[in-house]
Amino acid sequence: MTGSLGVIWDLSLSIFYMIYRIVGGDIEGGVLDITPGMSIYFAIHGLIAVVVIGLELAMLGTGFIQWRHDKPSELHRRLSTPLYGFWFAAFLSGELVYLIYYVI
Repeated sequence: MTGSLGVIWDLSLSIFYMIYRIVGGDIEGGVLDITPGMSIYFAIHGLIAVVVIGLELAMLGTGFIQWRHDKPSELHRRLSTPLYGFWFAAFLSGELVYLIYYVI
């Protein structure tokens, strides 16, 4: 149950943040100069984030099936490790840009 709540929380934040940025939402206190290198960086970061969202949805789905059938799911277990790795990569890459351009 705790894992489900964590995944739902992260999905909510990720999806609403992406929507906010797509409709023109800005970060207060800074202007980001988008260079070709930054465009590539953001494309990679965005792709990682999309993979994370897909893995989170798969984890929720396999977790629900596991709960309904009351038996462990091998697929659910195997998806958890890549989810942790991709989530951490997406988190660090987003925080890195935020710290460099808006904090430092």
